[in-house]
Amino acid sequence: MGQDFSERMNEAPEGWLHAMGVTITHATDEEVRAELTVGPEHLQSYGIVHG
Repeated sequence: MGQDFSERMNEAPEGWLHAMGVTITHATDEEVRAELTVGPEHLQSYGIVHG
Protein backbone atom coordinates (compact mmCIF):
# COMPACT_ATOMS: atom_id res chain seq x y z
CA MET A 1 0.00 0.00 0.00
CA GLY A 2 1.36 3.43 -0.94
CA GLN A 3 1.63 6.62 1.04
CA ASP A 4 -1.70 8.12 2.16
CA PHE A 5 -1.91 11.74 1.00
CA SER A 6 -5.58 12.39 1.88
CA GLU A 7 -4.70 15.02 4.49
CA ARG A 8 -2.90 17.10 1.88
CA MET A 9 -5.85 16.83 -0.52
CA ASN A 10 -8.29 18.04 2.17
CA GLU A 11 -6.18 21.15 2.87
CA ALA A 12 -7.24 22.81 -0.41
CA PRO A 13 -9.17 25.97 0.59
CA GLU A 14 -11.39 25.98 -2.51
CA GLY A 15 -12.33 23.93 -5.53
CA TRP A 16 -14.86 21.25 -6.38
CA LEU A 17 -14.21 19.02 -3.34
CA HIS A 18 -14.64 21.94 -0.95
CA ALA A 19 -17.72 23.30 -2.76
CA MET A 20 -19.46 19.90 -2.69
CA GLY A 21 -18.47 19.09 0.90
CA VAL A 22 -16.41 16.02 -0.01
CA THR A 23 -13.84 14.74 2.49
CA ILE A 24 -11.09 12.45 1.23
CA THR A 25 -10.63 9.71 3.84
CA HIS A 26 -7.86 7.73 2.09
CA ALA A 27 -5.76 8.50 -0.99
CA THR A 28 -2.86 6.58 -2.51
CA ASP A 29 -1.53 6.16 -6.03
CA GLU A 30 -3.91 3.21 -6.46
CA GLU A 31 -7.08 4.10 -4.52
CA VAL A 32 -9.09 7.08 -3.29
CA ARG A 33 -11.92 6.89 -0.75
CA ALA A 34 -14.16 9.81 0.13
CA GLU A 35 -17.19 10.75 2.21
CA LEU A 36 -20.02 13.10 1.35
CA THR A 37 -22.83 14.11 3.68
CA VAL A 38 -25.80 15.11 1.54
CA GLY A 39 -27.32 18.41 2.58
CA PRO A 40 -29.72 21.04 1.21
CA GLU A 41 -27.04 22.35 -1.17
CA HIS A 42 -27.17 19.02 -3.06
CA LEU A 43 -30.95 18.91 -3.63
CA GLN A 44 -32.81 19.63 -6.84
CA SER A 45 -35.63 22.16 -6.78
CA TYR A 46 -38.03 19.25 -6.05
CA GLY A 47 -36.13 18.47 -2.84
CA ILE A 48 -34.50 15.22 -4.04
CA VAL A 49 -30.94 14.17 -4.83
CA HIS A 50 -30.22 13.00 -8.37
CA GLY A 51 -28.18 9.82 -8.63
